[in-house]
Amino acid sequence: MNNYGELLYAGKTDNNKTGIAFILIGIISLIGANFIYAKMTLIVIGGVFTLIGLYLLLFKRSDKFSIYENTIVLT
Repeated sequence: MNNYGELLYAGKTDNNKTGIAFILIGIISLIGANFIYAKMTLIVIGGVFTLIGLYLLLFKRSDKFSIYENTIVLT
């Protein structure tokens, strides 16, 4: 029993799998650019996907939240 009451639910608001997926797609695009004719297009697309993935991993981290009887706590 906590000072907030009984714990009803604990979870995460978001996971980091989307950021990792964007980074992997970006790296695969950058590597795949060596094997096609229009290299610059795929390099730019891969760079954008990698930057989106880094943004999601670094700035949009998952927050753990808990719902008690008397309050909701974000940690």
